[in-house]
Amino acid sequence: MRKILLALLAAFGAATFAVPFVAADPFTEPGFYNGQLVHFLLPSASSANPNEQVVADCFRVGPQVPDSVVPGATAYIMLIPGASQETQCSTDGRPAGPLTHNHVFSKAPGDPGYNAHFQLVLVGPGPNYPGAAFADTYNSEAAVLGGIAAGQLVVLDPDAAHTHWSLKV
Repeated sequence: MRKILLALLAAFGAATFAVPFVAADPFTEPGFYNGQLVHFLLPSASSANPNEQVVADCFRVGPQVPDSVVPGATAYIMLIPGASQETQCSTDGRPAGPLTHNHVFSKAPGDPGYNAHFQLVLVGPGPNYPGAAFADTYNSEAAVLGGIAAGQLVVLDPDAAHTHWSLKV
């Protein structure tokens, strides 16, 4: 009887922990912060929110943040050869093709001035871009700004959107 009870408890415990894993939000995405791989959540990106922003008819980026809310950080959207973090459109699941990109965050929880409101800056390859094998070396704001200064990267749109993303470090 004791073995049966332990087996039932073990099965119940496994089922309890499996539910959150199975129900994981598909709008949690990877990004870089200070050289580390981190994840962030796109709030309400899967809802029918009329304030939902869609960038390039491909990516849901969450509800529009009011103009009165000043972004406390930058999210660099790295549209460069070799990027591999965002490969499908979140609107319909089709391949993102030339819109495939990586994310690089300037601030995270605990940093002075962090408020989870991000200004999206689109960045592309510059004339001195070293090639696809180097895409993941642009993994911090310092690396992105250094790449811009060296002509390896160029800013395509300095203010593509304002979003509220929850970053987990």
